Amino acid sequence: MRQPTPADAAPAVVQRQQLVAQAMEHVDDIEALPLEEQVVRLGQVQELLSGVLNNVDVSQLGIPGVG
Repeated sequence: MRQPTPADAAPAVVQRQQLVAQAMEHVDDIEALPLEEQVVRLGQVQELLSGVLNNVDVSQLGIPGVG
């Protein structure tokens, strides 16, 4: 079980903004990856962004490499 951090206490809107920013960072260097990996990453980011936009409970664990 992981220990809570100050970020966990942030309002939901702030946590969602942080998730979106981290998701965008996750695709910054996407051009350098093989096509298959690009498709996987874009799918993961799209799923997370869709969850944020539809007010679904999402977490950073939804995207590998975003912690």
